[in-house]
Amino acid sequence: ALIGTCEHVALAIFTAEMVVKVLSFGFVLGRGAYLRDPWSWLDFVVVMLGIVSFFVPWLGNFSIIRAARAMRPLRALKRVPGMPLLIESIIASFGQLLNVAILCALSFIVFGIFGVELLKGKL
Repeated sequence: ALIGTCEHVALAIFTAEMVVKVLSFGFVLGRGAYLRDPWSWLDFVVVMLGIVSFFVPWLGNFSIIRAARAMRPLRALKRVPGMPLLIESIIASFGQLLNVAILCALSFIVFGIFGVELLKGKL
């Protein structure tokens, strides 16, 4: 019960913060609008999924909703100096990491087939 209450309080605070920012900066239109900042996209997704799981409680059990709620601490990272640049560079490197992951998967498959053929169930 305490965790649920804390979650509702956090959702209320995050929602109030989002509403104040939307009212002061604008939502989409304008140069400094709320959704022009990629970090605000994260805030918006976390708050919207929290609101959806609040009004439709059975929907909050899906893993995507729980994963989005786990991203709440990432909101604090943008306030640490230099952290947004670090996060953006990590995200930019995902393209190159995909090639490495494909190479690893192919080598696992090759050695897996080799191991199956070599041992043929003798373990």
